[in-house]
Amino acid sequence: DCDGEIVDVFTLRAADAWEAEGDRRGIARTNAGEPEDHISALMITAGERYLRHISPFEATITRAYYRKPDGSKALGARRLEPAEKALLASVKTSDGKNKGKALFNLALVYEQQGRLDDAVKTARRANKLLDNDLSRELLRKLRFRRAQEQVITEQLGDEPAPARP
Repeated sequence: DCDGEIVDVFTLRAADAWEAEGDRRGIARTNAGEPEDHISALMITAGERYLRHISPFEATITRAYYRKPDGSKALGARRLEPAEKALLASVKTSDGKNKGKALFNLALVYEQQGRLDDAVKTARRANKLLDNDLSRELLRKLRFRRAQEQVITEQLGDEPAPARP
């Protein structure tokens, strides 16, 4: 319920021209196509551009995780709370690469919970310990996703962006 408040403003200027030839004006008009078809084409263009205005990105998210640390089975089954608990315990009791792997998986849990700031911080810690392509790529993807979420939050105003699984 907007209570008369303007929620969004979008302006689009789109134009197109169609040409056709014929022996008579009626034939040329027929050869140019139906006006309704041209109007539909412009409406599709306007709709696609508005969609990009309200949803500036679309992403398919695929993540690989380490299977070794405690909590990995729960993460693979998308049982996030048990995974988080087990991974936090693993972070406390592990060191070196094993701690890095637990932090990496914990960053994935935070991302799935919609806690992108925590995910970025945790991925940064994991990357310091692992220092490999997989950890660098996760950190890059999380930073990019967080930036995209901030764009949506700005577009929606005071409302936070919805968390996505």
